[in-house]
Amino acid sequence: MAQAERGKGEGRVVPFSATVQIMSNTPKHISTHLHGLAGKLLGEEWRILSRIIQNWPGIVGNGLAEHGAPASLGFVNRPGFGRQARITVDIPGALAPQFAMQEEVMRQRINRLMGYEFVEKLVFRHKVETDRENPL
Repeated sequence: MAQAERGKGEGRVVPFSATVQIMSNTPKHISTHLHGLAGKLLGEEWRILSRIIQNWPGIVGNGLAEHGAPASLGFVNRPGFGRQARITVDIPGALAPQFAMQEEVMRQRINRLMGYEFVEKLVFRHKVETDRENPL
């Protein structure tokens, strides 16, 4: 046995049988594992943004959800309010007025989803359309 394996659990060898017991016989969709792995690697921001993306059609409605999506999440510290989020949403320029009119409703729905006053502001960023036949 190597010296590293004897001292304080460093380099500990896990028997194959213990590894097999951890695995489940129930098949799971790969997105379940990727979501968990991304959350561990990317942290709290990833989990929050992915939760908002998953609920995006319910937040903005199916019509607008097809044309715009949250792209990034940033935080600001506001005295008296704590840490609040700014969410950047990519939208086509032609729909900017519709998104702007719904900003407060979207903000309230995201806050309700999170369970507290989470969003300070939604920032709408114009994205370039790649589909010329159907710009909207």
